[in-house]
Amino acid sequence: MSPQTEKLLEEVLRLPLEERELFASHLLESLDDEFADEAAWSAEIKRRVDDITAGKTQTTPWSEVRQRMLDYKGE
Repeated sequence: MSPQTEKLLEEVLRLPLEERELFASHLLESLDDEFADEAAWSAEIKRRVDDITAGKTQTTPWSEVRQRMLDYKGE
């Protein structure tokens, strides 16, 4: 933990109980947002993999994609 973070923690721990609870609640909410984003991406990746596995999605070989990128003229 950085010295700045340690100092902040010491200050927060000196707050009255109600304010510490509120502070902790806000911290946990910020983590929930981050985990929700990760969960959404995980679900999207799973959906895409499932579509490929089930043959619902056609893939393009890397060599073809690479060539398209090299040929792209920025239209």
